[in-house]
Amino acid sequence: RAVSDVRAVASMGASASNNTTNSDAAIGSIVVVSDAIARINGNADLNVTGALEIAATNIVAGAALADGSAGGAGATLGVAVVTTDTEASIGGTATVDAASVAVSASSQNTLAATAKSTPGGATKNNSVGGNKSQDALADNNAQTSQGSVEFAGAVAVGTLVSDTLAFIDLGTGGHVISTGLLDIAANSVHSAVTRADGSSTNEATSQGNSSVGVAVAIGVDVVDSQAYVAGDGTVTAGSLGVQALMADRTMNFSTAEVNTTDNKIVLLGGGHGLQTGDAVIYRHTGAPADEV
Repeated sequence: RAVSDVRAVASMGASASNNTTNSDAAIGSIVVVSDAIARINGNADLNVTGALEIAATNIVAGAALADGSAGGAGATLGVAVVTTDTEASIGGTATVDAASVAVSASSQNTLAATAKSTPGGATKNNSVGGNKSQDALADNNAQTSQGSVEFAGAVAVGTLVSDTLAFIDLGTGGHVISTGLLDIAANSVHSAVTRADGSSTNEATSQGNSSVGVAVAIGVDVVDSQAYVAGDGTVTAGSLGVQALMADRTMNFSTAEVNTTDNKIVLLGGGHGLQTGDAVIYRHTGAPADEV
């Protein structure tokens, strides 16, 4: 059994004494790479009188917060990047004999990237290299219908890349013989929320120096869950189960984002890894479900 359990939190607040609008007032950043791999491969030879279990479990929770609401000026940047690989497998020319065989990979990833603007807002830094918040916008090709977004008061970037694999892939000469159940399962649960909030910027203060409290959130989710049997080896079992499951995601929406009249949820303040047209079920807390 392979187990990885990682927690990472970065929380940074802006200084009320900072009045430089073209600088980064607060940066909260985490990068997590977590692997959990359980393998039987090569020319391994296992003969088990009872049950054999090969299991990999990968749990990651990461949060990055850049909070400028306490005071001062400048941009804020919250960046959370989580990359996970979870694998349980039998491969190569391994030979496995057992009463039952279970090959299971399970992953659970929770990611949050949040940025809140400063009261004084932000202006563009025209120097070479600019600042990190501007770099994040450029690196992710941030755009609106009117063109590129070169700077913002609050920038949040959340990236989740996760592979969850459970499989048997044998070469010639390899075999898995289970007199009972051979169960191959990949299960994954993911929650990724990226939110930028420009409401802290004081309109009167920002107008005095032409700074902005524009908020930009960028969410990128690339997740994969696979379970399979492949290769040229021999697989024999009393019964066989193969399944890859990806659980439903649960996210919280503010009242302002939900338009029940037009049956829409408009995520102007945050990137949740969703695309326009994706189907969701909106449930009022303590009330019957309203499908939107």
